[in-house]
Amino acid sequence: MGVEVSPDVKRDEVEGPVKKILDGEEGMKMRAKAKEWKSVETTDIQGEGSSYNNFKRLIEALQCGK
Repeated sequence: MGVEVSPDVKRDEVEGPVKKILDGEEGMKMRAKAKEWKSVETTDIQGEGSSYNNFKRLIEALQCGK
């Protein structure tokens, strides 16, 4: 997660966005989305998803070229 701020930002200018992320509904939505993406990523790399299958096909193609 990130919040863009200017180089000369003051402490009180950061407090609001940080509280929004930590305590607010927007932060809850961001955390839920991060968990969802983590689940998708985990599935993809554990032999059941597209990333695993694409990597496997690449290795097989490279082995056929030997």
